[in-house]
Amino acid sequence: MGPWRVDHGRRAIAKGIVRAYKQARSAMDVVRDDPTAERFHDWRKKVKVMSNELKLVSRAVPELADTVAPKLDRLGEILGQIHDLDCAAATSERHPRWFGTEADREAVRVLVAEHRVLLERDAFSLAETVFAGRPRDVREVIETSWTTWRLRKQPIEHVAVVRAA
Repeated sequence: MGPWRVDHGRRAIAKGIVRAYKQARSAMDVVRDDPTAERFHDWRKKVKVMSNELKLVSRAVPELADTVAPKLDRLGEILGQIHDLDCAAATSERHPRWFGTEADREAVRVLVAEHRVLLERDAFSLAETVFAGRPRDVREVIETSWTTWRLRKQPIEHVAVVRAA
């Protein structure tokens, strides 16, 4: 089996990653407006989708894979920790006896809430660096990187013809 063929390669790849970028950024805005556990979890899923898409094309788009992908991975980890805290809080409400006395349960709730605030701050701070660019800028980086990558993968004589055309 030979290399994968992607019709309209750079445009198809760019379209998918830009869509994931917009969806993750939109989910971030929704969370910022109304920070519920479900919305944080939805944001996490959108971040993971974008991260996975960048990993698939990392060799063709190293500018994003090397700079944005590690930040997306870290953001996904932070959002995962927030999800874990939300699950712990829900469990303490649903099964209060599992957490000991009322004083113990209250201590757990306070610690969860305090740690969640710190993680939320870290998530939004990191997200501001990931989602600072315009979708059009992301698309241009992908298309330029993809074209450069494709030229490197082709035989030298073909590259010379492409450049002369």
